[in-house]
Amino acid sequence: MTFLKPNIKQPGIFLLDDTGTKFISGVIWLDSNEGVRAEIPFFDLDSSHEDIYDWFSESKPPENLLFLGDGVRVSLFGATVARHSMGSFVSMGGLRFHCAVNATYRGSVAKELRVSSVRSEVDGLAYWTQLASVKMDRSLEKGPAGRPQVKAKYEVQVQHGLQWLQGEAKMSLQQRGNQAAIVPESISMTS
Repeated sequence: MTFLKPNIKQPGIFLLDDTGTKFISGVIWLDSNEGVRAEIPFFDLDSSHEDIYDWFSESKPPENLLFLGDGVRVSLFGATVARHSMGSFVSMGGLRFHCAVNATYRGSVAKELRVSSVRSEVDGLAYWTQLASVKMDRSLEKGPAGRPQVKAKYEVQVQHGLQWLQGEAKMSLQQRGNQAAIVPESISMTS
């Protein structure tokens, strides 16, 4: 699966319902300053684009959309109108989103996003947090006949991690195998 790259527009289709029968073409990109953005061209005078016209003229786009592009699947939540320009034949509407998930959402696109848990693995997190369960100290000493000899001391202990509140979410940083991971115990995200 391909991830969105900053400031590179990715063409594809926006699914408007769970059946996949209603869709419209457009582009999506990751704006360095404003997050995930979308542009959707539409015809003002075409009855099949009447709903799209209403999104932008009344500033009421659907709350959530699914985007499918070449190797890209993005679930978009909390859509708001960023801009629109009504042309003489083709109009252009821009959207921004409260939350974007780089995967296809398994729930109904008509319902709000609710996150019950998140698991994240970050390179270097165990080193940064000092949550490694095994610590090793090495020393170089003179051995028999004056030859250098390396001695290693291993310390093994249970690490319980850290906990803190971030908004309504209770976050915890825990050791998992050889790595530390951020694991929220409960998250409720609503828009």
